[in-house]
Amino acid sequence: MNRRKFILGLGATAAGGVSLLGSGAFTSVEAERNITVNVTSDSDAFLGLQPSDGPNGEYATESNGLLALTVTETNAGGSGVNPDAETLMDDVLTVTNQGTQEISFLFSGCGMGGWFTSRFGVYVVDGNERISVMTCDANFDNELESDITRRNGLDGQNVLESGDSAAVGVAIKSGGTTSKSRNDLTITAEATGND
Repeated sequence: MNRRKFILGLGATAAGGVSLLGSGAFTSVEAERNITVNVTSDSDAFLGLQPSDGPNGEYATESNGLLALTVTETNAGGSGVNPDAETLMDDVLTVTNQGTQEISFLFSGCGMGGWFTSRFGVYVVDGNERISVMTCDANFDNELESDITRRNGLDGQNVLESGDSAAVGVAIKSGGTTSKSRNDLTITAEATGND
C-alpha cells in the first residue's frame, strides 16, 4: 500500500467519524427561558365568564375576579324561586372564547346534593333552542317539562371559535319546601384541534 493512499484513507475515516459525532443528536438539554403568565379576572380571562347584559345577568356577579351565580334576592324585591316549581332563566351569564383556538366547553356540578330539595342545570341558548351543557344528571333534563335538548358526548359541549360568545341560562327545579341551596359549578373548556 502506498503512503498517499494510506493518508487519504485515514483522512476519509477521520472525516466520517467527525460527521458522525457532529450530527446534532442529543440526549438532554436544559435551557432557561422567560415565561410571563397574567392571572386575571373571570371576565378578562381566555375563557371569559361574565354576567349577561340582559335583565337575568343580575343573578351572576363577579366578586374578587370570580363569577358566582346567586338566585336569591333581586333589585325588584324578589327573594328566590317558587317552591315545587320549574324555573328557567335565559341569558344569566356569557361565556366568551378570548383565546386563539376553537374550544368546546361544558359544565359539571350535578345539581343540589344531600338534603337540598332544589336541583339545577345550565343550558346554552342557541337561537330559539335551549341546549343542555351539563355532563351529568341526565335524569334532571328528562324530568324538566320545558324544552331543553340534551346532547351526549362531544355534541353535549358547546363549540366556540376564537372571539365567539354563548349565552348561558339556568334551570332550577325546586322542591315543595322553602330552603336555601348551595353547590359548586365547574366549567371545562378544551381546544377542539380544528384550527
